[in-house]
Amino acid sequence: MKVIKRDGRAVDFDKKKIEIAIEKANKEVKNEEQAKKKDINKIVKSIENIDKKRILVEDIQDIIEEKLMELGKFNLAKKYIVYRYTRALVRKQNTTDESILGIIKNQGNINSSNNSNYMLAKFQRNLIAGEVSKDLTKRMLLPEKIIKAIDNGIIYFHNADYFLQPMIVSSFINIKDILENNIKINNQEVECPKDFLDACTKTVEILANLASCQIGELNIDLRYLAYYLKISKEKIKKRFNKLNIEKNLKNDIINIILDNEVENGIKYLFNINIANTVNGLFPNVSFILYVDNDKENVKIIEKIIDFKKRYNYKYPQLIYVLNEFNLNNNNFEHLTKEVLKIKNINLLSEKVSFDYYKYLNLPLGNRCFLKSLKNKDGGKFNQGIVSINLVQIGLAVKNDRKKLYEEIDKRMELCFESLMCYYYSLTNTISNISPLHYIYGGISKLENNEYINKLLKKDYSSLYLNYVGLQEMINIIVDENTKENEKLELSLNIVSYLKNILKKWQEETGIQFNLYEDESQKANEYFYEIDKEIYPAKLKKISLYSTTFKKSFKTIKEQLEYEKLFSKIHKGNTTSHLNLDNLNEDEKKEIIDYIYKNILYAQIN
Repeated sequence: MKVIKRDGRAVDFDKKKIEIAIEKANKEVKNEEQAKKKDINKIVKSIENIDKKRILVEDIQDIIEEKLMELGKFNLAKKYIVYRYTRALVRKQNTTDESILGIIKNQGNINSSNNSNYMLAKFQRNLIAGEVSKDLTKRMLLPEKIIKAIDNGIIYFHNADYFLQPMIVSSFINIKDILENNIKINNQEVECPKDFLDACTKTVEILANLASCQIGELNIDLRYLAYYLKISKEKIKKRFNKLNIEKNLKNDIINIILDNEVENGIKYLFNINIANTVNGLFPNVSFILYVDNDKENVKIIEKIIDFKKRYNYKYPQLIYVLNEFNLNNNNFEHLTKEVLKIKNINLLSEKVSFDYYKYLNLPLGNRCFLKSLKNKDGGKFNQGIVSINLVQIGLAVKNDRKKLYEEIDKRMELCFESLMCYYYSLTNTISNISPLHYIYGGISKLENNEYINKLLKKDYSSLYLNYVGLQEMINIIVDENTKENEKLELSLNIVSYLKNILKKWQEETGIQFNLYEDESQKANEYFYEIDKEIYPAKLKKISLYSTTFKKSFKTIKEQLEYEKLFSKIHKGNTTSHLNLDNLNEDEKKEIIDYIYKNILYAQIN
């Protein structure tokens, strides 16, 4: 049997620790009130006989107290409670020593997407801060029942290593509002850009600073940079109009100089890969590319695509909007063909966005959407994410359908309380904590020292619930003879049920809640490792959990038709992952057209 410590570590059950703890309490009471050796052995035996593969250390201590009371050792139980409380106070003084020293000495389990930076001082500093945040979050900031739910693998609380500070997760940034105003960065005045190159330079500086004041991804719409390219074009024209040069030659020179400025500007935008944030990594940025009839905008998009193809930089990631301008033999269909040559390109359908939201709804971070009636074009953000473990629900209820929804309701209450912890952590945060977000227009234009509370309501931000293990849950609660269409129907009913609960929460609180489907590696592995200890026999044939009810598909179109059913319920907040490498041009075109008409968000791997 594994004992789960308060820091999340799993250790082997050691009966000597129980014997030592009770003996210490024995010394505090009279002989006749002490627990005899046989009493201690009986308590230890009762714990050893529990039919569990893992148990929380707090649950063991609760059992000891109960058994002492059953034996009539009331004073001893009281002393044991005092002993337990004293040990808790000692732990609260400092529980992060080992993990922090492990980071400095290059030991321990480092869960990072960029382990190559692990030995850098600036990266270690971020990891150390994360350990402190996780420790304080667990001991002081979250309610005990939420901690217990996390430890038991019922839920996963994302970004605990940042929860100590009131930071948002991901965002869509209104870069237009920031650039067109004089701002301050590091208390230094930054004037409005004077031309395209200046705008690109300041955009990178702004993004690096924004990324340092939030946790996850941030997106910007690049269309506004076309405004500054027009300024550059007029400045170049004005310079050459004074010269007595033949008109065609003059235009050629102007275009060459302008192309060079675009090249240099885009080159600087891609310097985001060497920009630094406070966590020691480069900003996780996505550029949204929207093709229209604006020549300068198209010129910028062409160069962005060219750079991404040539150098295959990780960042910025690209979100390419499929619309009437770049599909079906229109003037810019060639851009769509070129963008498909990029690895890991994200596609957003303008048509489906209008179907779902009645306007072009641009995502905040990867695949996160929220409905915003008053703030369609402004900034918006993700307050926090909690994942729910559906596999445990299936294992708890088996094939009892009535009990299934009762169990979902019970665990969803824990999800609600967990998500509200994010909301309350941001409540009464003042705008000065990140002026670029809250004062200079990235998300809003609040006053100095103004609370951001109004931004926590539904038009500006959302809380997200991610579900894990739907496929495994379905296979647990149905019998072997259940048909695939019946499994699908049950899957859609469960996802709809979750969505309706979130809708009810929104009506009660005025806060937006969204159902989020993300194949989160951290949550997936966390749930699986815990469940594997609790239900080893039942999980023998399962490696990792999934999100939606996935299966093998004969064609990509069949996959998309299937996933579309879930996307309609989520209203986005999900991604179709596709590989088009084995398709010819006509087949690719057919898939892209289908995505445009049916799928809000897809990633071409």
